[in-house]
Amino acid sequence: MTTTMAKRIIVQNRCSHDLQVGMQTNDEPQGQVIPMAPGGSSTIDVADDWAGRVWARESCDNHVCTLANADNPASLAGFKMTGAENIDY
Repeated sequence: MTTTMAKRIIVQNRCSHDLQVGMQTNDEPQGQVIPMAPGGSSTIDVADDWAGRVWARESCDNHVCTLANADNPASLAGFKMTGAENIDY
């Protein structure tokens, strides 16, 4: 079965300092990290039925940055693509 990357999440760093942006698909033990400079942005392409989290932290070691449930401070957004009645949440 082939999964089509049909949804796009755009993350922008509007802070005056570097951020570590993390992404984790539900049911994965840990995610991945995208370093982002001030004013930078990144596009994350996900499957049409993707569910997971995207977060940003100001500073952390790479291992902690890959965990969505790690200590604050962090901004966290949860997504469920094509959820009930085909609405993205």
